[in-house]
Amino acid sequence: MPKNATIPDFKKVVTEAHRALKSGGLFVNYSLNIQPIVKFIYKLLRKEYMVKGRSRLFYLSKASQEQKNIISKVFNKTVKERYSEIISKPELKINSSGKERSILGMLDGYLSHNIGLGYSIARQCSYHTHKK
Repeated sequence: MPKNATIPDFKKVVTEAHRALKSGGLFVNYSLNIQPIVKFIYKLLRKEYMVKGRSRLFYLSKASQEQKNIISKVFNKTVKERYSEIISKPELKINSSGKERSILGMLDGYLSHNIGLGYSIARQCSYHTHKK
């Protein structure tokens, strides 16, 4: 990645999505979640837990209140958040939840809709809203 490479301006991207959507259209933004429990474990292990910034290979910006606020402001609507991939953890080689009729996949889907403390370990966070 070139040293001066950056990700697109998030507000600009959301504004363009709003412009392109038909009235009633659904906007969904998926981002990696900031996982409080995982972040705590990284701290205990004295490892870096990246939330936003440039690594050796990519630029990362995990889901944040700032992103949610931008979406809400551009769409002028309430934004719902959803957490997913609570069990599926590619970094732990737990990928079977994506297979058809996977028991882990069904359990992950159930947990994704019944948040509880799932937000603290879910791998992804998504923001959902409709265009008026």
